[in-house]
Amino acid sequence: MSSSSAQYDLSFKILLIGDSGVGKSSLLVSFVSNSLEDISPTIGVDFKIKQLTVGGKRLKLTIWDTAGQERFRTLTSSYYRGAQGIILVYDVTRRDTFTSLLDIWAKEVERYSTNQDCVKMLIGNKVDKDSERFVSKEEGVALAKELGCLFYECSATTLENVHKCFEEIALKIMEVPSLVEEGSTIVTKNLLKPKSEDQTTTMDISCVVVKEKEDDDDLEDLIFSRIYLIIKVKTDLFFTVYDVTRRDTFTSLLDMWAKEVERYSTNQDCVKMLIGNKVDKDLERFVSKEEGVALAKELGCLFYECSATTLENVHKCFEEIALKIMEVPSLVEEGSTIVTKNLLKPKSEDQTTTMDSFSCVVVKEKEDDDDLEV
Repeated sequence: MSSSSAQYDLSFKILLIGDSGVGKSSLLVSFVSNSLEDISPTIGVDFKIKQLTVGGKRLKLTIWDTAGQERFRTLTSSYYRGAQGIILVYDVTRRDTFTSLLDIWAKEVERYSTNQDCVKMLIGNKVDKDSERFVSKEEGVALAKELGCLFYECSATTLENVHKCFEEIALKIMEVPSLVEEGSTIVTKNLLKPKSEDQTTTMDISCVVVKEKEDDDDLEDLIFSRIYLIIKVKTDLFFTVYDVTRRDTFTSLLDMWAKEVERYSTNQDCVKMLIGNKVDKDLERFVSKEEGVALAKELGCLFYECSATTLENVHKCFEEIALKIMEVPSLVEEGSTIVTKNLLKPKSEDQTTTMDSFSCVVVKEKEDDDDLEV
């Protein structure tokens, strides 16, 4: 998007909630990409962006997909903030996911939603499995009426009604003046920000925000007030990334990111790596490899140049930093402790087993800060 003209007229935030396994992520992927992927349960939160034209308006929908598991409930509650639309999803083949809408999710919406005018929709997913159905359409209609929701049944597998669901909730949002005003305000705010010419208009980010306690407000301050993502946790490694075609992203490493790592990293033994990305654009390069090597040496970092586009050195980066972590006894001990702790928890039959577990923060500039705000 250029600074002179927006690629969309209105920007809305939509939240997907419901029990784990009802197909929230599948619905989102089906809507955004018109395809179905093999999707594992969401950890924490994820979001995708979809631009479309509805009712003659160019819309940008930022759709947040939340984890349904109970252990993430306190984490995902903060993502209700500022949502213009909330979609409650259940699985028509699992009655427990339907009954939990009244028992849990409707109460969550009432408790955490900060927008009294937000539009709500109830979706019964997996209607392609009609022979396994345990919740009738009539029951869904009745519950939707009780909760004051729009209602659809759909299938993320066959794409039945998937696009209609999101288009319908967008249309209903546009019928509410206060929500249209909010959507317009976001667009106006974004127009005032400097944009790079090659800025992309879609993002797919998965992150978990870990709060040590309920009043740990400094984490929220970082996310809400910056256009960067940093997770304040005990981290085993940091990737610090710059664009070799943009010198400003390189100079900001010393001016900002090195200080951020020093300030927020709680693990003195954590392994750091400096990555120069986009080496496939060598003709547009403004930062030499020698400069990268020198800065990495100054910061005490491993160093790689790579390309996410051609995959050059991408796997090497992650494999190298993992090897370096395993050379640090304290980090290996931490990884083993996490595994031991996890082994004490009940496991699903299809859960994979790993030798060690490490946490990672990727530090890089984000294209659109509003999409990171929860």
